[in-house]
Amino acid sequence: METIHNTVLATFNSLGLRNGVATLLVAGIILFVALLADIVSKRILLSGLSAIIGKTKTQVDDLLLQKKVFHRLSHMAPAFVIYWASELLFPALPTVQSGIRAVCIAYMVIIGALVIESCLSVFENILSKSQPKQSVVIRSSIQVLKIALYLLTGIFVLATLMDKSPWAFISGIGAMTAILMLVFKDSILGFVASVQVSFGDMVRPGDWIEMPKYGADGNVIDVSLNTIRIQNWDNTIVSVPTYSLVSDSFKNWRGMSESGGRRIKHTLTIDMNSVSFCKPEQLDQLKQITILNDYLSQKESEI
Repeated sequence: METIHNTVLATFNSLGLRNGVATLLVAGIILFVALLADIVSKRILLSGLSAIIGKTKTQVDDLLLQKKVFHRLSHMAPAFVIYWASELLFPALPTVQSGIRAVCIAYMVIIGALVIESCLSVFENILSKSQPKQSVVIRSSIQVLKIALYLLTGIFVLATLMDKSPWAFISGIGAMTAILMLVFKDSILGFVASVQVSFGDMVRPGDWIEMPKYGADGNVIDVSLNTIRIQNWDNTIVSVPTYSLVSDSFKNWRGMSESGGRRIKHTLTIDMNSVSFCKPEQLDQLKQITILNDYLSQKESEI
């Protein structure tokens, strides 16, 4: 690479350009190539891939395109160009070269994490459709995996930029366990609660639940790791902590909805002096009512 760099500089020097100007010109060319790689990967390759996916019958590739897996993956192209060209641009400056490469690696690690996050979303979508009863547990598990992914990505990015081993940061996490437990308290409680809610079949999206403590009285529209969103009868949205479904009491009207009817409690006031045994003429009058006729005839036959 140093030979190529010297050859390029010698070519520019023969044209009357100084080393500094020649280096800036080389940097401009590299940035132009990186921009060109970005345009080619997004507007040509990605557009062609989208057209091919649109003609296939499978749904997995459609989900991959919808969740922007290929779009995020296309961001790798300019990073690869700059990473490869850093040695060409600064062969005599290893410190600058390693710094540029570290930034490129950190960028590619972040892009890789975003690609994995999109793939997890696709995986969640597929599993939720195949196992709708376990959708709450599946979603909560995927969200926990995403949190772990973000945490590991942050560790690797810091380790790369600071030129240290990731294990040094990971070993330091043990000493920060108490702080992490405090920071991710809601996530941990929400995950445990979502597992209990799902396996106990306590709440499903679409259920009408009532929680007066939180001002919630309506349909469950979303159950996530930390919160459950409820659309009240007046279309207002209430967000309730997921673990409150386990720690607090609530009323679920699902049974009434599935029964196809509704039971209504109503107080009836009866004068006790008006209660008496039916006389024969009263029974004859009651038999004229179709609903009561069979019942009264059966009772008379039993006597």
